[in-house]
Amino acid sequence: MVENTSQLVDFDADAGLTAAREVAGDAVHAVIEYTPDAFSILYASPETLDTYGGREAMLDHFDEVHSYVHIDFTERDLFSEELLPHAGEVRSIVTRQDRLTLVRLFHADAGLVISLDPDEPIVPVLDAVESAI
Repeated sequence: MVENTSQLVDFDADAGLTAAREVAGDAVHAVIEYTPDAFSILYASPETLDTYGGREAMLDHFDEVHSYVHIDFTERDLFSEELLPHAGEVRSIVTRQDRLTLVRLFHADAGLVISLDPDEPIVPVLDAVESAI
């Protein structure tokens, strides 16, 4: 298992992690804080580590994923500023896949990625984390 304290973002990512785990428990697989320039794993379950075959392989994969983070910010800005400005700010993006759900929550030019079981209710997690951070 990986557990670290937030040191990267200017919002209370640790409180966000706590809130996600209080609501979703063991359905939380990983929580990562990120900016356009860097990321830090706040939590990764033992199962997540096993999926990648260990910490170093997981870090390598997350580093590759992070190289695409600009797409999240571009999509957020596209919807908030161009396509649906009347709907307000994009606060999160959810990606549901067969084996997991990824929730990316934005806070200015930073965010949290929360990896969940695919059948975990998303809205309670979003509400709890948004309130906490």
